[in-house]
This record gives sequence, C-alpha cells and structure tokens, in this order.
Amino acid sequence: MKLSINSLFLFIAVLLGIIVTYLKPLNVHFQKQKDAPEMEMKDYEMYELDTKKLVDISKGEKIVKYKNRYEMFNFDYIDNSDKLVADIKGNFAKYTNNKLYAQGDIEYTREDGLKITSEKIFYDRSKMYVKSLTPYVATMGKNRLVGNEFRYHIDKDLFLSTKIKASYFLE
Repeated sequence: MKLSINSLFLFIAVLLGIIVTYLKPLNVHFQKQKDAPEMEMKDYEMYELDTKKLVDISKGEKIVKYKNRYEMFNFDYIDNSDKLVADIKGNFAKYTNNKLYAQGDIEYTREDGLKITSEKIFYDRSKMYVKSLTPYVATMGKNRLVGNEFRYHIDKDLFLSTKIKASYFLE
C-alpha cells in the first residue's frame, strides 16, 4: 500500500483539524495579587513631625498601612500644617501623598469655627483644597449653608458651591 504525498498532507490536515476542534487549550485566568498590608494597628495614635513643628495627628479605631497608602477606620485626622488647624473625623479614609479620601459621616472643622459635614470629602493638604461631590452642610457661627456639592480653596478663602440654601446674619 503506497501513500502519495497528497494523501499524506490530507491525512495530516484532517488530524490537525480534529486536534484543534476537540482539544482546546486551557483557558487560564491569572488573579491579580491583592495588596498585602505591611502593618495594622488598633486604637492607634500617630504623629507626623518636621524640624519645626507637629504637622499632623491621626488617631482612631484601626489603621492599615499598605505600600502606597494608609486606610483608617473611625478616624480623627488633625492637620496642623496651615495657619488654621483643621480636624477631619469620619468612618473611613484612605490617605496617600498628602491626600485624604474620606467617607461616612464626615465632619471637617477648623479652629476659626468653620464646620462642614458631608458623606464624602476629599482633602488635599499640599494644594490647600477641600471638596465634596455629595450634599453638605456648612456652618460658621449662626451662618448656615446647605448645598449639593462644594469646592473650598483654603489658601484663597474661596468657597464654591451649587444649589445652595443659605442663612447669613450680618453684624
């Protein structure tokens, strides 16, 4: 029994077709590695100092340090880097590169009497900037401001907001 070269190629082509049809390669999925915490503390109190003064204090129920951020639970963050001391309290926050992303019953207060409450707040210590894209209430003395979202440039003392209701008392 002799096979011609054409028959051999036809046989190989059919065999390869069967292999490709019935023997599919495994569909392998690779999971991304989750961040592994480097450190975790409960009932913590941390201080950041520079050569001149106490820069900030962070305390709370729990803090987890990752490679590039801190995650704080039921926290109180006090920033002493500006002329006015700012205090931010809330349920949860991520802190990375002088930026604080906070959510859950957030209260931002300053020593001059400004108080802002919102569900979420973003605070950038380097750029002197606070904002929230969720409804908020801001008070200072008897004055009260309620709105949908705000941006506050601390260094310029410029407060921008949308859809506000204000009660302002002139002295």
